[in-house]
Amino acid sequence: MARDYRKEYDEYHGTKEQKENRAARNKARSDLGLEKGDGMEADHINPLSKGGGNGEKNLRAVKRSTNRKKAASKPEAKVAEYDELMGELKTDAQKLDACPKATQDLDLNLENRQVAIDEKRYGPANPAQDEGGGNSDFWQEYADRFSDTVENVMTMRCAGCTFFDTTEDARACIAEGIGDEADPEQAVVGGDLGYCQALDFKCASQRVCIVWAGRQE
Repeated sequence: MARDYRKEYDEYHGTKEQKENRAARNKARSDLGLEKGDGMEADHINPLSKGGGNGEKNLRAVKRSTNRKKAASKPEAKVAEYDELMGELKTDAQKLDACPKATQDLDLNLENRQVAIDEKRYGPANPAQDEGGGNSDFWQEYADRFSDTVENVMTMRCAGCTFFDTTEDARACIAEGIGDEADPEQAVVGGDLGYCQALDFKCASQRVCIVWAGRQE
């Protein structure tokens, strides 16, 4: 069954407690001098969920993959259940290690995105302006390039491109790369983001580039 990011946000990530925890984690990153895209996270030795705070003795910088392996605490349940939980955490960490680098490295993603803009005509900058004709020059250029009509080239969106990866694993990688800097699931859903396998960056479904290749129905 496909992962329901909207439901996850509404029922978990969007709750008051989780928003407060994200704010605390962001402050911890700042206190430790961590930067976006550095692959590091602030680890609360005594987790926020267990009452831990941002005191100096409770913080340490660790690799993201390492932090994802850590459970909040060993549950008071059967050892087999705990081992199963730790096995799932290990599997999740292995999946993250397999994520495309650009989904985890902000600087690399921005670099590849700029190449797409400069060399592959990735755009338009604001698809929302299509309805009012604000992107008419952009689409006319595409029509001329493909010797087609504006109406037809406007259907050549990333959402319909064979290189646009919106599988559960791809979106999980994108959400993980966003981390605690924002609401990851909301960012993925709101931006309708996917991973471009051809140009190696996170792109939005309503944009297009000249590498576009239509999906086979």
